[in-house]
Amino acid sequence: MKTIDLNPLDVHFARQMLTISGQKGNNKLFFAAALLCNVNSDGHVCLELEEFGGRRLSFRYLSKESHFEAPPVETWAEELSRLTVVGGEEPDKPLILDRRRRLYLRRYWNYEQNLVRAFRRLTEAQPRRADRSLLEKGVEKLFGRADGQDPQARAAATAVTSRFCLITGGPGTGKTTTVLKIIALILEQNPRSRIVL
Repeated sequence: MKTIDLNPLDVHFARQMLTISGQKGNNKLFFAAALLCNVNSDGHVCLELEEFGGRRLSFRYLSKESHFEAPPVETWAEELSRLTVVGGEEPDKPLILDRRRRLYLRRYWNYEQNLVRAFRRLTEAQPRRADRSLLEKGVEKLFGRADGQDPQARAAATAVTSRFCLITGGPGTGKTTTVLKIIALILEQNPRSRIVL
């Protein structure tokens, strides 16, 4: 069993949630809030209760260890959803529990929702106008072929004609090189384009 090291912020936040909710002895809320704060510190936007539900968890804080038998996910989520500090879209709740049993700090949930709306606007926008002949020649010049078989060439052509394009890949797969080629293709289409990286 892995021991989760809680830092002072995790513990303080969890205690604050207990105080605000009037649930001083509620271990289910305390450890959910402490875990949420802990995973946020590790760069995660939310706590997936599924990952911890139904397990015996071990915590360490200031050289003291404690254990928590996390209830099954369904039970844990249901009990959390009844608390005054947990809500859906109510503006006065500091914690959000969504339908997929993910617990968020309201601020991060709002950030995620804003990002989703921005992506939707971009993906639903009209495609960019592009000189197809110039684009094909540019792709062939930069990638060596324009037959649509090279995934990087396809990504570059998509990026030039779309309002939104996401390029992913592991280290060394050519993402940076592809982005440089995309910039060259965009500038070929319109030399006065402004590029921000």
